[in-house]
Amino acid sequence: MEFNIAYLCLQATREGQASHAHVHEIINGLRKCKCHITLFEPSYAKDFSKPRWYRKLFSFIILQLNLCHLIDRFNLLYVRMHPFAFLSIILSKIYKIPLIIEVNGIMEELYFSFPYLRIFFPLYKYLYIIILKRADAIIVVTPQLKDYYSRFIPNIKYYIIPNAANHEIFNPLAKSSFNFSFDYVFFLVL
Repeated sequence: MEFNIAYLCLQATREGQASHAHVHEIINGLRKCKCHITLFEPSYAKDFSKPRWYRKLFSFIILQLNLCHLIDRFNLLYVRMHPFAFLSIILSKIYKIPLIIEVNGIMEELYFSFPYLRIFFPLYKYLYIIILKRADAIIVVTPQLKDYYSRFIPNIKYYIIPNAANHEIFNPLAKSSFNFSFDYVFFLVL
């Protein structure tokens, strides 16, 4: 039997960014385990645009409605945590599909990154906790994140799995065609 996983990532993953490496290396690892993965991510991830908030919100809704249409094809829903993923979380419970949520940071990072959103933090925190309580398991990338979230959601199974990276590329013995020289540095400076 083929194991089908829906992977929901509401953050746009763009090549060259850490989130792209993490998401796509997790997918590669799951494929090596003979899983079939379908990635659901915003359409603007591929065009490198910086959409306005209303386009992002619209994209989040459309993406999850598309997932809703296909949800019965999957054995598992894997969600990279996002406060607007609540529609998919509800779907997983309605269809009785196991839900795994990956968490990569603390809730307060919202207003570290976007200080003007600090006023919405109580709502954001509430949504975050409600979503995480619906998970069958939570994957965190550090032991500190497990300790942090265990204070809010103690009765759930946590797994600590560091962010994924391609170890063939990112290792001390990796070969590169790039030759570092001071001439190159001076070229960049000038």
